Amino acid sequence: MKNIIHYIHLHPKRARGILGISYDQFISLMEQAKLTHQKQKAQVEKGKLRVNALLLWT
Repeated sequence: MKNIIHYIHLHPKRARGILGISYDQFISLMEQAKLTHQKQKAQVEKGKLRVNALLLWT
């Protein structure tokens, strides 16, 4: 089995046996994880220093 997430999407009734939570709880958990990841990524991007320099050679 290569991808457990794909397997659970194909067999939602097996989610409780595999994960110990229902399929609906699994989907909710995945959505929360995506939101958290996006927030963390935005914080990292916010903290980056961007330098846009125009070099003029005369």
